[in-house]
Amino acid sequence: MELKGSDLGDYSEPYRGFEIEVKTEQVWDGEHVHYRVLQGDAVRIDWRLVKVDGLLLTERRVIERVLSEARRAVDVELGGGAAA
Repeated sequence: MELKGSDLGDYSEPYRGFEIEVKTEQVWDGEHVHYRVLQGDAVRIDWRLVKVDGLLLTERRVIERVLSEARRAVDVELGGGAAA
C-alpha cells in the first residue's frame, strides 16, 4: 500500500495485474471509504463504498480492511487477473 497523489487518504496497491485505488474521507458520522480497480487505464470495478465499523480505528487499519475487500472482489469478479 502506498500513498497516491497529494491528498491524504488516497492509496493504491498493485494486485494480480490490477491496480486498486482507495480513497478515504472524514464525514460527520465517521469515515467514508471507497475503492475501485483499474487494469491499465481501464476501470474494471468502478468506485464502491465500503462500510467500516469499529471504534477508533486507525486510517491504516481502515485502508487494510478495504484493500482486503477489494482483493476479494478482484478474485471473485475478475478471476484474479495475472498471477501475483
